[in-house]
Amino acid sequence: MTMNISDIEKLVELVSCSRVAEVTLESENRRITVRKGIGRPVSAVMEAPSDAPIIGESESAEYAEEIPGSAYPLSTIIAPMVGIFHNAEQAVDVGSRVEIGHVVGIIESMKLMNDIRAEYAGIVREVHVEPGVAVEYGQTLFELEAV
Repeated sequence: MTMNISDIEKLVELVSCSRVAEVTLESENRRITVRKGIGRPVSAVMEAPSDAPIIGESESAEYAEEIPGSAYPLSTIIAPMVGIFHNAEQAVDVGSRVEIGHVVGIIESMKLMNDIRAEYAGIVREVHVEPGVAVEYGQTLFELEAV
């Protein structure tokens, strides 16, 4: 799959103007996900080799940009629902390594505890929420650096 920045921008625009909430394109060595949430701009996450462009966040859409000090793309873990965030049994902090499927937190919604699992493997570079705090659908919980 070969996509340049203008192709990604067109995909972001199509998703933002449609009723589709998320689109993922995959090939052997790349994965691009474009998703939107309530009250949040459309976001795109690209996992690729270290020499590929990195997708970063802007106010209205996503554009490629270099992340200083990092040779790998960042991925975000977002809240899939509204509720109260709680730490996982083994709390995830900056520097923690997570694998795909790893429980990174729990969101309590309508008295039900819902596991939040990592969709990507990596090292936690930023934690955006504290235990006991209310989160909204689409809110960024963690940023991971792919390894």
